[in-house]
Amino acid sequence: FCFRLERNENGNILAHIFRNATVISSVFNALQDPIYKDGVVVDGFPRTQEQVYSIYRLYRALKEKGYQPLFSVIVLTLDEDESVRRQLYRGERAKEHNERILKSGQGVFQEVRQTDLDPEIARQRYQIFMQETFTALQSLKGKMPFVTIDAKGNFHEVKERVLSAVKLLKLDCI
Repeated sequence: FCFRLERNENGNILAHIFRNATVISSVFNALQDPIYKDGVVVDGFPRTQEQVYSIYRLYRALKEKGYQPLFSVIVLTLDEDESVRRQLYRGERAKEHNERILKSGQGVFQEVRQTDLDPEIARQRYQIFMQETFTALQSLKGKMPFVTIDAKGNFHEVKERVLSAVKLLKLDCI
């Protein structure tokens, strides 16, 4: 199962649950769109061990049929405090942006997630990522191209690390 955390009006933390099969089939169906024939970057998937296994099974099946699938995993990592700080900063920026839209009547609203507003929920989101998602992703090391990138630093520093990883993996998306 996949979870999304938020706080309700009573202050209780709620977890929205999504079945792995639903998430997997949604991603696989979307990837069959002809718009992605030359490739696609999928952000935030896989998140669970079952989803990781489904990606690996697909990767292995394609290789067994003689295809050369370009599946690569790039994971950006941060420590908990920096992750929480960035989540809360993103929430503040989105709220400010939406307030400007309300005043001007023009523009597109940005999503404001509960994990971007509440430090406790932001920490829980980070801990779930480390305990479930990061652990699941680690199981792909040695089975398919895999790079972990330290995401500390400013935007340009991290961007350069990502571009270097893409070049290292020989991905043709830059």
